[in-house]
Amino acid sequence: MNIGEVVKIIQKEYPSITISRIRFLEKEGLIKISRTKGGTRKFSNKNIEDIKKILELQEKQFYSLKAIKNNPDLLNKNKVSKTVNIKNYSLHSMLKVAGISHEQFSLLVEYEFEYEKINILLMT
Repeated sequence: MNIGEVVKIIQKEYPSITISRIRFLEKEGLIKISRTKGGTRKFSNKNIEDIKKILELQEKQFYSLKAIKNNPDLLNKNKVSKTVNIKNYSLHSMLKVAGISHEQFSLLVEYEFEYEKINILLMT
């Protein structure tokens, strides 16, 4: 099956899928697609299921591509886990994504809106 046919199949369930998005997922190493001698992508049913799992995690479970890439067990399980390994994220990157400074995080801990344990988990 070629990339255009795959997009048509997946678009029924995930309208946001595009050819370039599939190419990006392949480039990022999230899906492995076999190729013909001429270099054309040959998609299998497993490839389609893998793409659907990634889209499910992104669009319905709100996982980032970084989280999916750093937690390959998310793709290998039939049921999506509710826990994500956060050891691969630094405190700095988590605060950057949250849009707060270290000082603001310290205030959240001080006023008990956040736990200092988060800080310990992120640093290990």
